[in-house]
Amino acid sequence: FFFAGVLLLPPFLLIVLFAVPLWLAMVRNNREDGYSHNGWSDLVLSVAIQALIGSSAHWLYFALNNHLNEMVEIGQVFAALVAASVYVMGNYLLFRLADVIINAATWRESGLWMTDTLWAEFVMAYLGYIVAVLWVVNPVMILPMFGVLVLIQKALMLPKLKHEAQTDSKTGLLNIRYFNRLVADALTRAKQTGRSFSVIMADLDFLRRINNNYGHLAGDMVLIGVSRIIQRSVRHEDAVGRFGGEEFAVLLPNIDQEEAYAVAERIRIAIEECWFEVPTSQ
Repeated sequence: FFFAGVLLLPPFLLIVLFAVPLWLAMVRNNREDGYSHNGWSDLVLSVAIQALIGSSAHWLYFALNNHLNEMVEIGQVFAALVAASVYVMGNYLLFRLADVIINAATWRESGLWMTDTLWAEFVMAYLGYIVAVLWVVNPVMILPMFGVLVLIQKALMLPKLKHEAQTDSKTGLLNIRYFNRLVADALTRAKQTGRSFSVIMADLDFLRRINNNYGHLAGDMVLIGVSRIIQRSVRHEDAVGRFGGEEFAVLLPNIDQEEAYAVAERIRIAIEECWFEVPTSQ
């Protein structure tokens, strides 16, 4: 949806284009969660990245092609393909780089290798280019295209909804229902192939003390931080789930009991050595 604005608006107005909907989303999230997030720094960063990449895509398009009024002209189509690629890939890479630098996330946690939606995002951006051309030719013609864009966006929401159905909303780990399904599948494969697999159950001690002394927001920070530590301590093919309030489970394919003990000890040591800064408490 934004890419049409990237092509139609002068670059200095892109800040407004991105700032308004992102600010509304932040307000909505605060209302739904029941408390105020300190999200202004994230908002400024998101707008800055979007405006930077949007301005770059705008400049590149008009450097390659100086008009926007013919949908099938080869030069214009090529310019749109290049600008859409820069817009999609630039956002994809910069947001993940920001996550690594600011949140001290690993490249794996930033989702750098999760490219499943890139093709769909590129198609959406290119449809935004078609909307921009229709607006220049005749603004009334964009009305049917908006219907198409809404339908495509609904279709693109299906993978996101599937992901949300499989994960715990607070930690981002697998939820217990989906984790149990993975264990059942691993058990079936183990019976068929004779290969070992292991499951680690881990309980986080004294979380209630943290909630009582520092507040539930601090407890949430600890849960999220410990979740990240566990994910960093295992392999890419291992599955980490949140089993309960402060209970975690790790599925380790092709690992026997002795190796699983070593993994569990590595996780325990990493958690023992970690500490958290809590902005809601002295």
